[in-house]
Amino acid sequence: VFFQAMYKYYENKGFHAILAAGATNLVSLAFTVALSTWLFAFVDWGRLTSCHDEESCLPFSHYLHGRGMWRYGLAWVYCLLFLLYWCISCYWFLLTLKDAVEMRAVYTERLGIRDEELGSLEWHQVVERFLARHRSGEYRVSIHGEITAQDIAARIMRR
Repeated sequence: VFFQAMYKYYENKGFHAILAAGATNLVSLAFTVALSTWLFAFVDWGRLTSCHDEESCLPFSHYLHGRGMWRYGLAWVYCLLFLLYWCISCYWFLLTLKDAVEMRAVYTERLGIRDEELGSLEWHQVVERFLARHRSGEYRVSIHGEITAQDIAARIMRR
């Protein structure tokens, strides 16, 4: 699990990139939920589909419900279901952020790699730096016996 988190941090190019991607996903998901709920609840789609050309169409305000579909349970279920999905996404984002904070400490304090360097480093260079610290005893993980780059790759692929 440690090496998988280490690779995921490398692959996502560091803490700031993980934070930006997660926040952007949450904002876009919130916008999508809000817009789709509004379209579902307040637009009279039956009247709107009868609009075929400029002569048969009315101003857009004529196609809106005052109270909307909130009086029907389906709109509430739709809104609450996707709100729950957004909350679960927030929870997973916070877990990802927690892992990223822990891995940031490993990269910066133990391996001496800043986030800015991750864009120019290749994975094998990160592994070599880890192995050098591990062999010197400067940073050890609880693994029995000697560890190689092939062992790290096998642990990452093992999911």
